[in-house]
Amino acid sequence: MWPGMLSPDSQTQYAMALSGLYNDHHPPLMSLVWGCLNQIIPGSGMMFLLHLALLYGAIFYLINSVNLSVSRFIFCLFPLIPQIFFYCNTICKDVGFAFSFLFVASYLSCLTSGKGRINWHQTIILLIILLYGTSIKFQAQYSAFILLGWIAYIISNYNLYCKQFIKTFSILLFSFYLVLHCINYIFIPNVQKTYGWQFVKIYDIAAISLGVNQDLFPGFAKNKNFSMQELANKFNTQPVFNKINPNLGRFNHADLFKHHSVDNLVFVNDAILRKGVNEVERKELYLAWITAIVKHPLAYLKHRSINMISILIYPSGFKYINDFLTNNSVLYWIATVGVYLIMPNLIPTILSFIYFVFGIFALHKMGSVNWFAIPLVCFNAVGLSMVLVLFFCSMAGTSRYTYITMCMVHASHIFAYLCFNYFKNYNVNTNE
Repeated sequence: MWPGMLSPDSQTQYAMALSGLYNDHHPPLMSLVWGCLNQIIPGSGMMFLLHLALLYGAIFYLINSVNLSVSRFIFCLFPLIPQIFFYCNTICKDVGFAFSFLFVASYLSCLTSGKGRINWHQTIILLIILLYGTSIKFQAQYSAFILLGWIAYIISNYNLYCKQFIKTFSILLFSFYLVLHCINYIFIPNVQKTYGWQFVKIYDIAAISLGVNQDLFPGFAKNKNFSMQELANKFNTQPVFNKINPNLGRFNHADLFKHHSVDNLVFVNDAILRKGVNEVERKELYLAWITAIVKHPLAYLKHRSINMISILIYPSGFKYINDFLTNNSVLYWIATVGVYLIMPNLIPTILSFIYFVFGIFALHKMGSVNWFAIPLVCFNAVGLSMVLVLFFCSMAGTSRYTYITMCMVHASHIFAYLCFNYFKNYNVNTNE
């Protein structure tokens, strides 16, 4: 669909927007907003425009955050960074979540740069945007508190160590998460519960079962065609780099990372597993999951580590190599090497951790005098918190899940550079 690209999940959400019937497998707020926008101009255009407005609004405030530095216009190149560019034209909850959080963080950076005050209507607008981003991505609720803390810090006149900050932060936390709960479970009508959390449990039990070569599933979860051999075939635990196509010696993209998703186990026509359909079955599945982890913690951690590695090293643009370079093996391998060097999220994630640690160190040494350290810490805390949550909660090895991490770390480069320069000059002046 144009404008914008729709993933299968996004197509489902658009269908819910049209019908007005929602389920909680996908957060319903995005479909509700999409349905309202669809009344203005039918199709994907208005939702695409909303997300782009958040992106370019964020860039505007990033530029104004460092308006005394000649490096500020580097932010104009932000949408062209490969990890950002590849998904920015996709209408999906990961992108909406990332751009919403990026906008709020960028606006707060702009305020922090001049120690500006924030009034009540600015606060409400920021909270609405933050609520949108948090409501459309389940895992976002574990990152939102960082930006809420930043808002409370500004309201408290940039003082962490006072009663006003504690009081303001507590009120923001309580109010925000109360409204978030009401949005998902009260305000939006006709939400059908799907208990989608079960798919993560099934994914983990499948991996642990194969890791210890033992069927750990409760009886109800197994369809008639279930067997350990069929589970192995569908889960497919062969190392990805062993999956080579003899034709021109190239990777067979159709087989890449197939084992890093629960989809082949529960969402296909010949599914071998199913989730619980009543409270008794759901409780039984949950207990089976707990038991599997307690009895086989190493198998669980190995599975989770492989899944996270898959998320971080899989190059998003790899499939286009097969599409456009099918008859030239030399160009194919050159393009493959290039994509694997540029597109994976591993190096930016490591860099995000370095930025976060350096920002903490700079704040410890210099306090808020080096204000560049504040956005450096907060931006990367948001991105890294998502990586941590995904380590335990992801049910697929999809690089799109860490899009928020890529947005936050790439928005931090200028802050890291300016923070380092300030820190270096500060040490020189101190030594003199």
